[in-house]
Amino acid sequence: MNVMIQKTEIENYYCPICECKRSINAREIGRSAYMDNVKPFLSIKECAKCGFGFRYPLLTNDIILSHYYDNINYWQGKLVENNIYFKKRAMNRIEFIRDIFSKSRRDSKMLEVGAYNGAFLQLVRKVFGFHNLYATETDEACIGYMNSRNIKCSKKIENNKFSLIAMFHVLEHYPEPLAFLKEEVIPYLDKDGFVFIEVPYDDVRKKEINCLRTSNHTSFFSKESFKIISKKTGLSLIKMESFGKENKVIKKILTNQYSRFFLNATSFLERKISGHDNILPYFYFLSINDAIKNDKGIVLRVLLKKY
Repeated sequence: MNVMIQKTEIENYYCPICECKRSINAREIGRSAYMDNVKPFLSIKECAKCGFGFRYPLLTNDIILSHYYDNINYWQGKLVENNIYFKKRAMNRIEFIRDIFSKSRRDSKMLEVGAYNGAFLQLVRKVFGFHNLYATETDEACIGYMNSRNIKCSKKIENNKFSLIAMFHVLEHYPEPLAFLKEEVIPYLDKDGFVFIEVPYDDVRKKEINCLRTSNHTSFFSKESFKIISKKTGLSLIKMESFGKENKVIKKILTNQYSRFFLNATSFLERKISGHDNILPYFYFLSINDAIKNDKGIVLRVLLKKY
């Protein structure tokens, strides 16, 4: 895939969340290509009205999806099963919704978009007793793994209605997240259903903290941007909290060019030997503690409800 962006497209930009044109803060916060074959390089802009950050020029959701579907082994070939890091993060997410879903009907249908290994859904079944579990993924290894564990997984959302649709670190990969929610998520939401979202928090200003994954991110969320998303989707904002505290020692390791050279070299050898990169995600998980509430946290958890 080779994406060329015309000059006229560059001149007509706007905030994908609040659609504001005049209040765009045009200063360049950073420059980074989303993909190596996308030209020109995409800068990051910040909306002065809602604080939403976005890659500029905007790529379409179709272009982003084709990138993932064209890279079937997006997770680098070998699936990491439900290890301690995934279990810990899944439990932190469970605690965020425990008070609401502990009283839900056990035949309720739950969907996770971009579920990877299904750690969250497996814990949903264990903690709440739900058994109608669905997931979407683009990676064939992930799809097979979840189906073998009685999670109905496919590449597209099944034509169904769900009491909960969860997506963790998915929405930041979409250049038009509001349109994605309206067109691809809410139509599948049951009456009184919930959307549970987790994204990097205020990542447009903390870009170096998430240096491992930032090159794949096209949207950078603020709390204000989710308030606008709530109004524009017609979903009620039930809960929104930020979590996590950066580990400055590990952050220094991740941002130091010599340390990163060593980590990248180690990761390269791991991919050659085992087919999967374990070192960099390991340091990323250690660099945050997403069980701790923190107004200036690393991740933002949002619960929206349809009435």
